[in-house]
Amino acid sequence: MIGAVRKYILLLLFASAITVAKAQQTIQFSQYMFNGLALNPAYAGYKEDLTLNLSDRIQWVGINDAPQTSSVAMDGLANQDNKNVGLGFIATLDQLGPESSVSAYANYAYRLRLDALDTRRLCFGIGAGILQYSLDGSKFNALDDGDGSVPTGSVSKITPDFRFGVYYSSPSMYFG
Repeated sequence: MIGAVRKYILLLLFASAITVAKAQQTIQFSQYMFNGLALNPAYAGYKEDLTLNLSDRIQWVGINDAPQTSSVAMDGLANQDNKNVGLGFIATLDQLGPESSVSAYANYAYRLRLDALDTRRLCFGIGAGILQYSLDGSKFNALDDGDGSVPTGSVSKITPDFRFGVYYSSPSMYFG
């Protein structure tokens, strides 16, 4: 009996803790392995050369307000001697119907050598940037006029954002 009461109390506490929820749309790439910096700041300097990456993804071509994502990224090593610091920059534009976001991040990766031949590395990365979220309420078909959740025009918010990542690479595998 006491166990059942505890379960109900836990269920009520859990339900009351999640009454307010917020979500965000994460950018999507079909071939994300070509732009690792979009997902993980520890990827900065991975190729050990100055790398410029341009990506554009259009989903459902020909449909109005279909998702579209574009990015430009640049990364490389900060020191060619010991190759232990990678730096990178990435800017993205993501449009999904009435929602759009623009972001820009500066990334720093510290790269640890795991063997004498420098074929295996463990990298830790941090990224700091800003995001601008915009929502165009005129693109909604509201069922109830005066719905406070749907803006009447365009609204926009700029917020700081921080990222952390880990990346391991060897000649036969990589993960992050």
